[in-house]
Amino acid sequence: MKEVRIKDARPDSKHPLVKVPMREFIDTGLLWFVNRMLHVFGFALSYEEDLDTGEVTDLYICRTIFRGYGYSVEDAGYLKVADYLLEAASGLHEEIQEASSDKNCLECCYRDEKE
Repeated sequence: MKEVRIKDARPDSKHPLVKVPMREFIDTGLLWFVNRMLHVFGFALSYEEDLDTGEVTDLYICRTIFRGYGYSVEDAGYLKVADYLLEAASGLHEEIQEASSDKNCLECCYRDEKE
């Protein structure tokens, strides 16, 4: 099987990759959302944080026996993600429109499998 990988965005790309702080990913509920999907396969993204500063110091994938979360965690997660979507929806829509109108977008993001 030939390996196909996502390239880093080129410096001249109109669509750069933007690093997002891990704390933002956690606080918006997106880590919870991703972990819900990973639990199906027995995995979870886990992180360590500095207890004094709250800074995320490490992130790694773990095996887990857990599948899903309790009701209170699920409710809180859905609310966080809904709040994030409410705030970000306009920008997400604009990004999708811009990328879909750029015929070279996929060329700058993905390697051709035949290379």
